Amino acid sequence: MPLELLGNKMLTYHRKMSLNHFKVLAFLSVFVVAVQVSLLISRLAVLLHAGVFSGSSYALPAVVVYGLVECLFAHIALWLGLVGLLWLITRGVARALSLDRDQQFTCCVVVWVLTMLTLLMANLAIFPRSVFSGVFSVVFNHRVAETVAIVGLSLLVVLAAVASFAWLRQIWQQRSLRFVLPVILASVLAYQLILTTHVQARPATRQSMPNIIIVGIDSLRLSEVDHRPTDITPLLNDYLDQTTHFTNALTPLGRTYPAWISILTGQYPKHNGARFDLIPTQYLDLKYNLADTLRQHGYQTIYATDEKRFSTIDKSYGFDTLISPEIGFNDFLIGLFNDFPLSNLVVNTRLGKWLFPFNYINRSDYATYYPDTFTKALQGFLAKPRHKPMFLAVHFCLSHFPYTWGDEASSPFAERTPQTLLKSYKKALRRTDIQFNRLMMALKRNHILDNALVVVLSDHGESLGFPAGRLTSAKHYVASDAQTKGPWYLANQETLEQSYGHGTDVLSPSQDRILLAMRLYGSNPSQASRQTFRVSLLDIKPTLADLLNLDLGATDGRSLLPYVRQAHHAAPKTDYFFLESGFIPKTISPVSAVFSTLLKVGVSFYEINKTTGYLQLKSKRIHDLIIGKQHSVYFKHWLLAMYPSEKRPLPVLVDLQTGRWTDNLKTAFAEHSPATQMLQALKHFYGAQLTG
Repeated sequence: MPLELLGNKMLTYHRKMSLNHFKVLAFLSVFVVAVQVSLLISRLAVLLHAGVFSGSSYALPAVVVYGLVECLFAHIALWLGLVGLLWLITRGVARALSLDRDQQFTCCVVVWVLTMLTLLMANLAIFPRSVFSGVFSVVFNHRVAETVAIVGLSLLVVLAAVASFAWLRQIWQQRSLRFVLPVILASVLAYQLILTTHVQARPATRQSMPNIIIVGIDSLRLSEVDHRPTDITPLLNDYLDQTTHFTNALTPLGRTYPAWISILTGQYPKHNGARFDLIPTQYLDLKYNLADTLRQHGYQTIYATDEKRFSTIDKSYGFDTLISPEIGFNDFLIGLFNDFPLSNLVVNTRLGKWLFPFNYINRSDYATYYPDTFTKALQGFLAKPRHKPMFLAVHFCLSHFPYTWGDEASSPFAERTPQTLLKSYKKALRRTDIQFNRLMMALKRNHILDNALVVVLSDHGESLGFPAGRLTSAKHYVASDAQTKGPWYLANQETLEQSYGHGTDVLSPSQDRILLAMRLYGSNPSQASRQTFRVSLLDIKPTLADLLNLDLGATDGRSLLPYVRQAHHAAPKTDYFFLESGFIPKTISPVSAVFSTLLKVGVSFYEINKTTGYLQLKSKRIHDLIIGKQHSVYFKHWLLAMYPSEKRPLPVLVDLQTGRWTDNLKTAFAEHSPATQMLQALKHFYGAQLTG
């Protein structure tokens, strides 16, 4: 009886000590969480100051609030999990070393401090662009942080091993629990066996219909790809040498979402309704959407991209599977403040995919985005068995501004000059080149290229503000007989030869020229060639319809299949090609835009869809934005652009062969050109939109 009483007292003592350990660890962790909350409040204050949550447009609907609550509980679960793990380590070490009460308390504090230091230094080493990294980088440089993180992690692993031994010994001493160890071991072995079987390459099921693979690269400047040899995109260039490369390709609108909708529909933005990023879906005409049509003909349809903020393509567009971040206003909101050491370390893992779906494989959250995470997600999906032909559309966004990612410490925000932007852009493009190559290797390894058509493209180009970024150089200007400057020249003389961004200027070849190449695999592969006649993104869908011998609906493009199958096929007849701009508010400078200014402008133009939680343009704004567009038409070696103005559109006529141009259609230069019929074609195509 005395022994039993002593045993009960000892058990009560251990339980109290165990609870005290948990309380200490929880209290210490609450301090760190409080720091995170204060940082969160400061970030939300920026939104409140900009008026984001004032007015009905940004009243948060239930779907957005639900996402925020999920994110909050994910953080709580992470911290509870960490505290629980530290408790197990502390208790196990205390048992293994037979520590007394004071020693156990000291052990508890030491383990917690070591964990927090390791956590902060690991965040600094792995995510140098993180806000917390910016705080601690004043004291610790990257090398020191990396060393401290490795040493700290090693010590924690040793402590965890000691604790594990103590816990396993205790379990083994309890006869009723001995069966747990074999069960755990068998489960781990079974899981590894399943993973090994899962990643083995399997030949695709025999199929008569070819796989259709479209690979897009965002904001690709052809000037960085065309130079041979190049150290920027050597892997992409090697692949292009094996394709039918269309070297004179254009996008109908230099923004990602309208460009991809034109790819899927084969139609101009004016016809499919995708005139802007984030346009409400009621303005779209997706009746013959490529993904939906191919799904009806037995294809498995997949859309994969590492950014969805301004390109809200989801399953409603006909895709069975999405490999992408979650879409919605929470992409902006959670992406703004979800930058904390603990969550950062899990966001690129499978656990991060489940806990933080708006941050996982999200290039927009550049501080924590790792390109390899997106590539591995693609590789994992492609390794799965399949029984249908595949339509896979992939869009890599790393080469989009701000050209930085998780382990890239340099920042293009510090000094935005053409030179600094180009330096960062080239780094991003080199990393994108690796992503592209790994995707192609995964396609080959999993036998998807045994019977396939691969289309490699860019949605638009990118202007960085260099001279000659526009087609309007001062030395090639053709004035009127009186040698006076025209109204367009006078209005643009400060940036006559410069342009920035994409979708902002229809006179910028670096924005509107794109990459387009195709390659047939299988029993009758295509021959490598370079085709120099003008083509566009509108030609992809009719090419697929021709290849598959399917009716995919009316398009504005033409099939390029004859030129893919036969390198020396005669060039097609020259036709008009129409191009329009997106929009950028006049109050925003493409070079020195301030975040608070962007927020205030965003509030005036966008609203939250209360059903989906997606951000979208306000309907009342769309008409004025369309009237404010720039329009242009290509015909033979001529380009005619029309710029909006208060009285009437201002014309700019360019001879693409000589570089000569004018903004006066009454000059002899213009009268000896097809300007009149090009203007008529523009008016016929755009109608009243051109008279604004």
